[in-house]
Amino acid sequence: AKLEALGITSRVLVERTRHKWYWGAKRQATISRAIPYEDVIKNIRQSKAILDLVQKGQHGLTWRPMEAMCFRKKLITNDPEIESYSFFKKENIFVLGKRSLSELPQFINSDYVPVSQDILDEYMTENWMETFFSESNGIVDIDE
Repeated sequence: AKLEALGITSRVLVERTRHKWYWGAKRQATISRAIPYEDVIKNIRQSKAILDLVQKGQHGLTWRPMEAMCFRKKLITNDPEIESYSFFKKENIFVLGKRSLSELPQFINSDYVPVSQDILDEYMTENWMETFFSESNGIVDIDE
């Protein structure tokens, strides 16, 4: 509702979990299963900005900042730690709670300021390696 009052069209989808109950409007904004990543990318390409909401106590980056850099999209986040990363540019990243929401329309409609290729390469390689060597995918065991 706050975004609509600022003239900003948004689409926020939250995947339902088994252990929570959703009422009324909250239930209408939920989906029963994850969206295929190809569809996520399609939505990113059609958007001016990406919303990144982290949970209290969460540390480290989600995929949203990486996607914002790759696709040259603005990022709106509640993560106060984002300012400590080398890719942070106030022209590209709007930290909720640190700036007034009244600035959001101008922020979204301003030009994206490209991140240097060196910084982009650093974060893309680091995240690719982390994903590739994670125990959860079972492809590589680095101890062998």
